[in-house]
Order: sequence, then structure tokens, then C-alpha cells
Amino acid sequence: MKFGFKVTGLATAALFAGAVVGLSPLPAAASTVSITVIAASGDGSGALANTSDVYAPGYGAFLPSGASWTSVPGAYVVTPPPGSDSGVYRSPWDETPREDLNSYFAVGPNTQPNPVKLSFSSGQSALDILWGSVDSYNTLAFSAIANGADVSITGSDVATAIGGDCGSPANFGCTALLRITINDDNGAATTFGTASFSSGSQAFEFALAPVPLPAAGFLLLGGLGGLVAMRRRKRAA
Repeated sequence: MKFGFKVTGLATAALFAGAVVGLSPLPAAASTVSITVIAASGDGSGALANTSDVYAPGYGAFLPSGASWTSVPGAYVVTPPPGSDSGVYRSPWDETPREDLNSYFAVGPNTQPNPVKLSFSSGQSALDILWGSVDSYNTLAFSAIANGADVSITGSDVATAIGGDCGSPANFGCTALLRITINDDNGAATTFGTASFSSGSQAFEFALAPVPLPAAGFLLLGGLGGLVAMRRRKRAA
């Protein structure tokens, strides 16, 4: 079941610096999802450059501490080179220097496991994720939520959070570094125990941090992403 969600933009790369989108929770929702966009850029397939090598260089196919795949065999790990396989999966670092260096996870639709569930040994307050080539048919669902019902988001929700040409719902040519949190029906932060990844068409590609960053670390990343975007725009001028 999908509930209403709220999104906040701290800082984004390319065209999205300082973007903030607010969506009101649906009535009587027991839980809401907050999507914080740290940085976003093109996925390398269109006119907008992918700069995920700048704002997420250390992400990869890492499992958070105490987490395990409960779906067998779990998410497929892409170990480059090659970093991308046309028509099957696309690296979150596509068309960057890290395309053939960083590993990542791929889920569905046909050649990879789909869906897969990541279970945590204790309640988690946030999921830090590099979501590659955001697509409407990608779904991320959360369960085992303290004091709340299951919730989920799709690539369309992420695109709305990003905004701008790259992330508009009509054009899913985007990669985004996100922090996702869950709130109860009183708006207070709560924890979740599992995260499920699925895709209804092409693959859902994503990477996780080797060590989750604290909020202050994400603020710094967002600021760096904005500075890099400004510097590149000046060079192009």
C-alpha cells in the first residue's frame, strides 16, 4: 500500500540546487515517507551529465551493518567491468570515470531476482541510497515499521522530489543520492525493519554506503554537489 509522503531538498547537483517539493500526507495515513534529495544529476544517457562520481564516489554493493538479504539469492551484484549491460542494467555511475569501477545492486525484471528484501537486525531510522536511472516502475517498500503500517515509494515519487527537467515524471533520465526516513501518523520519526526492492519493467539499480553517513555528513555532501554544479556551469559559460 502506498501512502502520502513529504519530500525535502537540501541541495542538488545540475539544475536542482535548493529545490524543495512538499506533498501533504493522505488522510488517515499511519505512516509517511520522507525523501531527502542530497544530490541529483543526469544518468549519462541524455543531454545532462551524470556527476554521481562526485557526490557518491564511495557507494557500492555494500550491505549495511547487521543487514542480510532474506530473498534468495538476494539482489544481483554487478561487479564491473563492464559497469552496464545494455537493456539489462545501467550503472549509477554511467558515463562517469567510476562506471567500470564501482559495484552496485540490480533487481529485476527478468534476468535478476525480483523482488528482493533487505532485513535489518535492529530498527533503522534511515536508508541512504544512490538510486540509479530513476524509473517509474522501480518500487521501494518498507515494513516492520514501529507504530505504523507498511509504506512504499516509486521512481515517480523520487522524480517529483527531484524536480526539474532531469527528474520530471515524464523524463526519468536521472540518478539521485537520497536519504529516506519514515514518520508515524503524528509526524514523529520512527524505525523500519525491512526494505524491499522491485521493478516492473527494466532493472532497479542502486548502491549503498559502506558506512551510513550522519545527517551532518549529508549536509556537507549536498553543499559539495551544489558547488561542483556551479563550477561546471561557469566552465560551460
